[in-house]
This record gives sequence, structure tokens and C-alpha cells, in this order.
Amino acid sequence: MAVAAAVGGWTLTAALLWRTAVPGDLQVPALAARDVFPPAVLAETDRFASVLRGLWLASLVAELALLGLLAWHGPALARRLRGGGIARGVALLAATLGAAWLVGLPFGAAAHWWRRRHDLTTLGYLDWLLAPWLGLLVTLAIACLAVAAGMVLARRLGTRWWVAGGPLLAAFGAVVVLVQPLVFAPRFEPLEDRALAREIARLGAELGVPGIEVRVRRVHDRTRRANASLHGIGPTRRLILWDTLLDGRFTEREVRFVAAHELAHAARRHLWKGLAWFALLAPLPALALAHGTRPRGGLGEPGAVPLAVLVAVCAQLALL
Repeated sequence: MAVAAAVGGWTLTAALLWRTAVPGDLQVPALAARDVFPPAVLAETDRFASVLRGLWLASLVAELALLGLLAWHGPALARRLRGGGIARGVALLAATLGAAWLVGLPFGAAAHWWRRRHDLTTLGYLDWLLAPWLGLLVTLAIACLAVAAGMVLARRLGTRWWVAGGPLLAAFGAVVVLVQPLVFAPRFEPLEDRALAREIARLGAELGVPGIEVRVRRVHDRTRRANASLHGIGPTRRLILWDTLLDGRFTEREVRFVAAHELAHAARRHLWKGLAWFALLAPLPALALAHGTRPRGGLGEPGAVPLAVLVAVCAQLALL
């Protein structure tokens, strides 16, 4: 009975989240890329994207092969480490993620060369290697906390730890989204164009989301691509404009359009809906981790950590 109620509640929640506020009679004009761009540009674009897809696929295959090897030797590797079980599990996780980063490095360097060749970036290889250090450290810290929490639950609750692990993973994701803008705050600068700031504030008020802080992210020394994004929820919500969007290549109307697009994410509560979907799906990877690590004694065993990483990567691919 409890299982039926849980399945029913899950289905109802998914159905409510699936609903959209887009008008059913919305008329979208037909527009094909070939009507806007020359054939040579489209052909070069396809070639550019196909090379990046190939590099990503090759990197994925190499990563899966490495994780499979580490998962096979996980217990032996764990026995070589010192400390308690959870400490050894976290250390093995850091080593596994470090090895995966090293395996993917040649493919990333090739992708960077390909982007440099197409004038999408002028960043040197050393700067490219060192630029994402803050994001990598934050990702590593989050992963270590998640694995430590999972190991504690697995040791206390046994094979059914995923029942509590799913909601804990959802809460963890909400905290990450909440604090992300604060962690990366040093990389953001105020928007100096006061007229544009007032116009974006007016757009936010018109969409029903007034008071969203606008910040500029300095990326022109790394890429020529332009972008914008919405970060955070509640008090940490920020609209981030890349400085490449403000370098004069785009008209004020185009910048306003991009800003309005990001503000619409806030107006339609897309970040909240994304968190709701994450909470709804969180039990699935937790269940996959619980069952997938059984051959190594479950997630509570430090030697099962590399296998857990392999299962997590496969679960992520399945959800994609």
C-alpha cells in the first residue's frame, strides 16, 4: 500500500511539473538556418561540432575504461590507504576523480586547440589548464561530502540507505544551487552601464521578478563566445552577463533580449522546477548506487567508491 501511494504521488508530481504555461495557440514563424546563413558557414559549423562530439565521445570511452579498471581494483587500492573506512573512501574518491581528470586532459587540450583554430578563444594552454581550478576544487569538495554522507548512511541503514539518500541528495542539490553564486562571487563584477541596468530592472518588474541583481562575468580573456545565465534561488538569485556580450558586437536591443530570456527563467520559476525534478529523480541514482556497489560490499565499503563513481557516470548518461 505504501509503495502504491509513493508511486501515485510521484506520478502526480511529475504530471504537475510537466505542465507548461506556453499558450497553446502560439504561432512560431518558420525559420531555417539555411535561410539566414551561407552554406559554407553551415558546413563549417557542422564540421566544428562533429570534431567536438568525437572528442567528447573518445574522452567518455577513456573515462569509462579507467573507471572500470579502478572499480575492479578498488578493494586492493583501499587496503593500501590508511585511516578509517570513510576517510579511506574519500581519499580513494579524490584519487579516482584526479585520475579521471588526467585521462580526459589530452582530449580537453585537443578541443581547446580546435576552438583556438576557429578563433573562439585566445587563451593559452597553460592558462586554459589553470583557469578552472576554483570550479574543480568546489566540485571535488561537493563530491567528497556526498560520498562521505552516502557511506555513513550505508553503514547505518544497510542496503536500504537509498531511501534516505534520495531526499538527502535532493536537499544537497538545493544547497549547492543556493550557495553557488556566493562561491563564485569574486568572479563577478557590477554592471557599469547604468542605462542598461535600469532597462533590465524595468524588464524584471514587467515580468514580475523585480530586484534581481545583475552582475558581469569577465571571460573575454578566455573566449569570444557570448552568453548569459541565471544563478541561485531566493536571496542569492543573480543575472550574470558575460562581458563578451557587452563588448560592442551586439546591439542594445539584442542584449535586452538575452536579459529578458534569462529573467523569464526566473518569472516561470524554472530553477525551482529544476530542483523539483532533481528531487523527484534523486532516488533513482541513489538506488542505482545502492545496487550497483553490491559486488564490492555496498557503498559503506571504501573499496566500492570507484565502482560508485562508475555507476554514477552511467546513471548520469542514462538520465541524459
